[in-house]
Amino acid sequence: MPIHLKARPVLEKWLGCSVYYTLGWIDDGSSNGLFWFDDEIIAEKLAAGHKGETLNIHAWLTLPTMEIIDLTLTTTLCLLQGRKEGEGGVIVKKADELTGLSYKPMLIGETYLHNIGVIKSIT
Repeated sequence: MPIHLKARPVLEKWLGCSVYYTLGWIDDGSSNGLFWFDDEIIAEKLAAGHKGETLNIHAWLTLPTMEIIDLTLTTTLCLLQGRKEGEGGVIVKKADELTGLSYKPMLIGETYLHNIGVIKSIT
């Protein structure tokens, strides 16, 4: 998730438009999808905070024109599947032009991650 947070201001400056940090899950056609979560899980984490080392959530960047910029999904899938081919790949495409998977945005911005204790503010 941090790579997208760090890339956002760079891309905003380069592209000259807003770039939205997006949290959600990926519908890959499987019964559970990838990084699936719902409103109930969001509410539970907001009430109790996040416990644990990992968080079942995916981050990407979305442009106002609905292009997806995902700097991590291909590498994540390669690691999960034990493959080398595709590592470091980037997905940049209009959301409705993707084939084989569908991005399911749930939240915009990093406020949720701060509120559940995943991102700690340094003061």
